[in-house]
Amino acid sequence: MSQFSKRKKKTLFPLIPFLLIVLLSSCKLFMANPLLHENPNDDRRQITGFTTGPTGVTSVTTVWNWTPPKDWLNSDERIDEIKIIHSTLGYQDFNIPFVGQTFTDKSVWQYEWKDLKADTTHYFSLFAKTDDGKWHQSYKTKVILPGTIKSSVHISRVDSLNIDDTGMEEWYPDSTLENGSLRWSVVFFDLPDDGYVTHATITLFVSGGSISDIQFVPLDGCLTGDGMNKWNSLSNGSILRESEQIGFTSNLGTFDITKVVRAAVSGHNHAILIKTDTSSFNLDNAASAPYITADLVE
Repeated sequence: MSQFSKRKKKTLFPLIPFLLIVLLSSCKLFMANPLLHENPNDDRRQITGFTTGPTGVTSVTTVWNWTPPKDWLNSDERIDEIKIIHSTLGYQDFNIPFVGQTFTDKSVWQYEWKDLKADTTHYFSLFAKTDDGKWHQSYKTKVILPGTIKSSVHISRVDSLNIDDTGMEEWYPDSTLENGSLRWSVVFFDLPDDGYVTHATITLFVSGGSISDIQFVPLDGCLTGDGMNKWNSLSNGSILRESEQIGFTSNLGTFDITKVVRAAVSGHNHAILIKTDTSSFNLDNAASAPYITADLVE
């Protein structure tokens, strides 16, 4: 072997570990990840709002949004199964067979992990499988047990929208939210990005008319397009989590909407739809704007 070849070999050997590190750290170049579409205008977006909150001294609940894929998506973009892996050693970066909890039902959006170790940081990694059979690592979240309990937290309205079946829309700072069978309100709240809501009420001040029926529905999608498009996406339920809808048939002023708020926390806009089938009423949206009072654990 020539001296040149020996020198070349000696030079290459130290580079091999470095090249391996670069290759492994760049593995995303070889793995399409359909989950990281976070732009609210991106129709490919399917998994969002993956968060975690303590639900007890030794329990944690993970929540997420799972929007059904569009029919026109390719098989390598359509998500048909998700898996969440729990660890106390750090985030899991690789899918491990037969480990974690898997979900295929898109109406399921939360899972409680029980009998966990207290005074410990717990890590959760979400993976998704596309129609072509490939698993993709996506979102991560963590929580420290037992968490911090916060009681009677005042959560304010930060924005609002009035919209009707003709597509006419009025955004805050309109001081009145007008509600009827064909005119609804969407209220955006200063909700936390994570944590678990144990109890929540919404307080409304009626400034005209009366409430004989009222429904609250969390948004799990975004209001986009013109007014008519917004109305259609609300009325057909495509951006709503209707499974968590709550309805009332009396003018209580304050309504227990715990599961609605719990779902809205993981929604992109932290928004709640207020609608009615037969009533006609106005809500104060100025000094006495709708607000939420919540007990939560972070």
